Amino acid sequence: MTGIDTAIEALENVCESVSFMKNEEDPLPDSYIVLSVRDDRPEVYAGDRDEQQGLQVRAAWYTKDRPQRCAREMRCALRDVGFVIGVTEYGYDNETKHHVAFVEAEIDDNCDWNESEDK
Repeated sequence: MTGIDTAIEALENVCESVSFMKNEEDPLPDSYIVLSVRDDRPEVYAGDRDEQQGLQVRAAWYTKDRPQRCAREMRCALRDVGFVIGVTEYGYDNETKHHVAFVEAEIDDNCDWNESEDK
C-alpha cells in the first residue's frame, strides 16, 4: 500500500467522501475531503541511490459547518497511520461556498537500501 493509499484510507474513516486531486461530484456534497500531493521525491545520498521515499500531502476538508473540528479529525486520522502533521490553515472557497480546513502532513517509507546490500 502506498502512502497515498494509506492517507486516503485514513481520511475515509472521518469523512465518507474523499477524492484525490479534485471532487467531480455534481452537486458537491456538504462535506468532502480533497487530497493532493505536495512533494513525492526520494532523498538521494552518496552512491546516487534513493535511501528513503518521502511523501508530503495536503488534505482539504470542504464543509458547510465550522472547519476546526474537521481539521482536528484529519490531523488525528493521519497521525494514527504514521504521518507527521505540519501546517493547519483555514479558509473559505467562494466558488463552492464551503469553509475549508487545510492540513499538511508527511510520511516516509522507512526503507534503508544499505541494509539490503549487505545480504
